[in-house]
Amino acid sequence: GSAGARLTPGGPGGQRALATLLLFASGVVGMDEAQRAYAAPVGPLVMKFGGTSVGSAARIRDAAHLIAMERGRSPVVVVSAVSGVTNTLLEGVEHAAAGRDPDVQGVLAKLRAIHANVATCIDDPDDRAAALADVETTLDALNRFYVAIGAMGEPVPALVDRVAACGEKCAAPTVRRSNVSCRVAPVATSTAYRSDSFRLRS
Repeated sequence: GSAGARLTPGGPGGQRALATLLLFASGVVGMDEAQRAYAAPVGPLVMKFGGTSVGSAARIRDAAHLIAMERGRSPVVVVSAVSGVTNTLLEGVEHAAAGRDPDVQGVLAKLRAIHANVATCIDDPDDRAAALADVETTLDALNRFYVAIGAMGEPVPALVDRVAACGEKCAAPTVRRSNVSCRVAPVATSTAYRSDSFRLRS
């Protein structure tokens, strides 16, 4: 190739670029092959969205559009609990351990309202109803964890861990269904999923 030829940016960067340059400099590959090797994606793309990034309907829409832009790479999408939800879940643990069932029910109602609000990012009514049904399934399980903590009279660590995980499990269905609205293929729901119906990763 000519002395002015350059590798096309777009590969995974640093080490991959150096390896490709060494192959080209050693005469092992030509410039065209080096460019293709450098630009080719390596493995799955993992996209992580924290609590603030899924903290409102508008933010989930933004996340969905980012995921849609990368759908050609079959991204693995990992979501955190909606902003503030983890603290609310742990408040429920305190109420349950103290035997304050009305307060526990208040926590469940608050969580239900939070997720109904963020689910407004889903345009299709049937998709929105399906996402909220998944949320309700998680909240039913959460209530059972609270009942168990109340029976023990203390915040048993193994149960607290299960309570905390409910935040991500409530957020995932809404992010998933919002991607359906953004014309991304249906996905499996979990705290981590792939955007083209690959098996879920939890």
